[in-house]
Amino acid sequence: MVENSVVAQGYLVTQPQAPYFATPGDEFEVTAMVANNLTERGERAANVKVELELGKGFEAVGDDTQMAEIPPGTDSTVRFRVRAGPIPGAPTMTILPRAVASPPATRST
Repeated sequence: MVENSVVAQGYLVTQPQAPYFATPGDEFEVTAMVANNLTERGERAANVKVELELGKGFEAVGDDTQMAEIPPGTDSTVRFRVRAGPIPGAPTMTILPRAVASPPATRST
């Protein structure tokens, strides 16, 4: 008997929340909880750029990118405003969290 297992864990985990239905012209809020799963001691907060990619049929109302500073072992919620286009259908949306390099600490004297 052979047994295999795979454990996958991302450092940034996203839990999106959006309405199931919208009619043409509706404006609504899309939220995403982004968790920083780094739990090693001494880790600094992650600077995270969260992007909202919308398929045809949706348009962003305001910014489609949010920045969040998320300490290890915690989460943060980002919010986007979206408008449904004039043609009914099943458009897609994708929320992409990406860690961005933080500038090195500087010392003032």
